[in-house]
Amino acid sequence: MLGGFFANSAFAQQNTKRADDTPLKLTLHDALQIAVSDNPTVRVAEQEVKKTTYAKNKAWAALFPKVDLNGNYSYTIKKQKMYFGGMKFPDMGGSPGGNGGNNDQNSSANNAIAIEVGVRHSIQTGIQAGMPLIAPQLWSSLSINAAEVELAKEKSRGSKVDMTAEVRKAYYTALLANEAYRVYRQSYDNAQENYRQIKEKYERGLVAQYDLLRTEVQMKNIEPNVVQAELSIKLTEKQLKLLMDVDLEKPVELTDSLAVYSRQIYQDYMQPVDTLLVENSTLKQIELQGKQMAAVVQTSKMAFLPTLSLGFVYNYNYMGDELKLSNDKQWSPYSMVNLTLSIPIFNGGARLNDVKMQKAGQRQLELNRHLITRQMKLAVQNQHDQLTNATKRYIAAKEAVVSAEKGYQIAEMRYKTGESTLVELNDADLALLQARLNYNQAIYDFMMAKADLDKLSGYVATSDNVE
Repeated sequence: MLGGFFANSAFAQQNTKRADDTPLKLTLHDALQIAVSDNPTVRVAEQEVKKTTYAKNKAWAALFPKVDLNGNYSYTIKKQKMYFGGMKFPDMGGSPGGNGGNNDQNSSANNAIAIEVGVRHSIQTGIQAGMPLIAPQLWSSLSINAAEVELAKEKSRGSKVDMTAEVRKAYYTALLANEAYRVYRQSYDNAQENYRQIKEKYERGLVAQYDLLRTEVQMKNIEPNVVQAELSIKLTEKQLKLLMDVDLEKPVELTDSLAVYSRQIYQDYMQPVDTLLVENSTLKQIELQGKQMAAVVQTSKMAFLPTLSLGFVYNYNYMGDELKLSNDKQWSPYSMVNLTLSIPIFNGGARLNDVKMQKAGQRQLELNRHLITRQMKLAVQNQHDQLTNATKRYIAAKEAVVSAEKGYQIAEMRYKTGESTLVELNDADLALLQARLNYNQAIYDFMMAKADLDKLSGYVATSDNVE
């Protein structure tokens, strides 16, 4: 039975390992959906929205009555004593000219009476309540909390905008690494096949040793590029998995290719700058910060206005040397209602300077907004230029690939028939390699610029708009 148990355990572990080794197939849509929902940065921003919402609710609670139930018990260990004596009383019938009055005064001073004050047990219990009736600064501060919630929501959206751009760029980079590996591997396979054919001809004495060595050198020169491309695939895929919050050791398989995105190159993305920046998250955050700062200025002005609050106290007291709670005569109620009016008059100019300080911060924010708006417009223009440049390079690279493939085929046929040398075949292979790399690089540059442009426009990936 033990043998069967270990066999079953080994089989289960093998199945678990096989399941863990199953590659996670990813389209760009899948990667974006996982990242937007699971990335820690996005989740932290969502928690910040909840945090500010709770803070707003807490601020509103200050408008409602505050009710507290209080209780206190005290036991007097040593009672306080009060002394009565030493007082001078008028002479009620001493002999004339005698000093009997002075003797009586000294006697009373030496015989002062000590009286203990207080009780052993004291219990106080009751309810205290209070609420603001007129509180302009409190009312105004509620708009600050509301602005904080809106700002937190926009920051949460901004984190998703940033995450969308980062995941797209990481996915495109991983695709470029895969395409580079494919191109280098294809070139290496061509060089390996040429080396095999040249070696056979050399062994039959049909070609010189120089051709064999030249072919071998070309094959060895490509091999480091293949190794480097393999390493690039691992690094770029780990970066993508990091953004997705996926186990770094989990194998992934990208189901897209750069060629799939080439059809987007001919689409028109040249929108007016002002229209494109309407949903820009950075500018929206600054706009909300401006509203929040205006509320702060208004709240600081409310500090000059008076406040009025209502208070209520109801206490029930018990006092006695013996703790007999059933004695109704020793329980006494006490209640009070009060109105508290506070009129600010002078505090050394602190309120006035606070208003000036908040206005300076408001002006500072306006200047910062003007600067950032200009920077965003410049960034949009730069991305437009990048898209135009990448489009031109893509068109040229696409034509170059067609010409290079045709040239390689011709050079290969000419070499096989003895009409050209090995140098021409190697040159044709290098030209084809470079043309394919340039083709993939042009698509990659276009999509990277497109991702940056979409980030500026406030694009957030959803299930309906993933490109």
